[in-house]
Amino acid sequence: KGSVFAFYFPAAEHKLRTDESGAGAPMLVCTGQRVLYVDDEEALVFLASRVLTRLGYRVSSFTDPVAALEAFRAHPQDYDVVVTDMSMPQLSGLHFAREVLSVRAGMPVVMTTGYIGAEDEERARAAGIRDLILKPVTMDELGRLLERVLRDTQAHH
Repeated sequence: KGSVFAFYFPAAEHKLRTDESGAGAPMLVCTGQRVLYVDDEEALVFLASRVLTRLGYRVSSFTDPVAALEAFRAHPQDYDVVVTDMSMPQLSGLHFAREVLSVRAGMPVVMTTGYIGAEDEERARAAGIRDLILKPVTMDELGRLLERVLRDTQAHH
């Protein structure tokens, strides 16, 4: 009992807009930066992978943080930025981030979470996480954040 609605929309080739003042740069000009994306929500991983790929990133995505960590340990130089969820089974995002940073210090790590308490933010910053972003996160927000994190990282090298 009940109804199911399926909506199909054609893919749009749209131009990225600048802000109203005209002073802002287009949202993203990616040149294949490599993102390791980890979240136990499969639908979110699928969506983020598609959108970030469309924005010009090369994405390695995982729903299993243990498998993601193994992949990172095997080739730590293959990634430019890591995006991880905070709450995951098997391995918390905080623990995952600490492990990533123990393998490659200075790696930019961004954490997504459904709730940020003051103590969570302090623990994340202390662990070396660059940014926390509150879920639900729009792909537009994520794109802007990754652009900023990568730009800041380049500026420090």
